[in-house]
Amino acid sequence: MSQVDYEELANILKEKMDKVRLLKLAAKIKPVVRFVQNGQNDFAFDDNGELYYIQPCNIRTESFLWTDQNPICKAVKLVKLAEVDSLHTYGYPLLFKPSVEECLKYLPNGITDRVVAFEVKPTYEEVYQAVVKTENGSFHKGKTTFYGLEEGAKVPEEIDNQPVRAFGDIIKKSEIEKM
Repeated sequence: MSQVDYEELANILKEKMDKVRLLKLAAKIKPVVRFVQNGQNDFAFDDNGELYYIQPCNIRTESFLWTDQNPICKAVKLVKLAEVDSLHTYGYPLLFKPSVEECLKYLPNGITDRVVAFEVKPTYEEVYQAVVKTENGSFHKGKTTFYGLEEGAKVPEEIDNQPVRAFGDIIKKSEIEKM
């Protein structure tokens, strides 16, 4: 098992992402979260649950794990393309709160055209293992997984056409495509 270079990961997180590139990526690549269904409209987070697309949140300032916890629809026919180590800012050491932008910063080169979704999980088992300290600050450790689609599959239309919430605005996908 190779050693994780947390300084390099912190440098990636510190870099500013071009606003247009960020919007275009966020319009195409959606967060997915694992849920179990306990009743017709009752869902709970569960690391062993099925992947679901969720409501959009502000891609820079909100954690998609902390927004509306009602999933929109199952994320089916996804294929894992890459799994990468990632770092995430936090306000309190016990609360893992990754943003969409943070996750998209770790998108590996060469798969951008195929990626449609991602999920992130913390990579610590005990609270005292949650934080890593670097020259750029302290961060939570995570593992971000990027997904593509099985051949012939499509992202559900209601997800594909979701607006992007960013920069104090709600931006339609059609507006982003013109940028």
